[in-house]
Amino acid sequence: MKIPPNPTARYLEIHAALLKDKRWWWDTTPFPFAAIAALRADDSGDRLAEKIHHVANELKDLAGWFGELTGSIRFVISAMIVQNQDTAESFNTELVRVRKRFRDLKIRNGADYEIIAATILRYGVNPNGKLSETSDSMIERFKLVHTEMSKHQWWLTSVDDYPACAILACQQDSPIQMCSEIEAIYQQLVAAGFWKGNPLQTAANLLLLKKEHPATIASTFHELSETFKARKIRVWQSEYDKLAILTLIDRPTDTIVNQVQNITAELLMSKPRPNKQDAFNLACSLCFYEMVGNHPSKDIATATAMMDLSAAIAAQTAAIAAIAATTAATNAAAAASG
Repeated sequence: MKIPPNPTARYLEIHAALLKDKRWWWDTTPFPFAAIAALRADDSGDRLAEKIHHVANELKDLAGWFGELTGSIRFVISAMIVQNQDTAESFNTELVRVRKRFRDLKIRNGADYEIIAATILRYGVNPNGKLSETSDSMIERFKLVHTEMSKHQWWLTSVDDYPACAILACQQDSPIQMCSEIEAIYQQLVAAGFWKGNPLQTAANLLLLKKEHPATIASTFHELSETFKARKIRVWQSEYDKLAILTLIDRPTDTIVNQVQNITAELLMSKPRPNKQDAFNLACSLCFYEMVGNHPSKDIATATAMMDLSAAIAAQTAAIAAIAATTAATNAAAAASG
């Protein structure tokens, strides 16, 4: 699987194909992230979209009426299944097995974040695209990473760190060493003026993949943020993860920011037109693929896929919250008028 010569054009092709036969009741929130997740898959956009929809329906049937993969996030998972030439049945069997091992090891249920972690362990560990069961030792390593992370930031570390822990579990260094370095990166970012909290911890988890001195990493991260700021583009806390993805690119800051701006402008010209924040987030992922090309290390490519999955969860959660708020307001108005 190779990154296409023009990732943005490929993304637009896949996204348009996913929306081709859209029904009015569909939640299309995860479709942009599904298009990103399938960026390196073979087949035409139409054929790829057909496969993703088919696998998504299979996942829904396998999950049952109350299963967690009946939600819209299944489209992003489906894209990864298709890209890795897996099947819904095989993926589901492995997911059930891994989650049972999580419970055996007293790992707290992480719902969608746990599903993402299991997905990363399936597709991020196996070399050369060869799929096999996630070993017990890898699952135990995942737990150890989360435990070590909690020792440094017990008030921040939770189930939302499961995807990052899965990526770190795939690394060669010891969990103790990695989590110590992550804490050093986090503190350097705080010293550089960034807000403490979950978004910054997520960024620090990803920035470990840069494999440079914490002060150097924080300096690059800060330089990118200031360059965006100078161009009237504010990077919010919720976008620290995307800034981390850009920090992994070994190119001059101005070159990276220019490309993000160019891709954002192109996305804002597409239909359906995304809002500015979504366009920026997508542009960061696409910029990564355009600039790293076909030479990214497996762990960094997996990190990007993880962030797109997490973004899909965040978008889905925001959509649910908005619906709940609207419903509550409607009910309150009805009660007041009654």
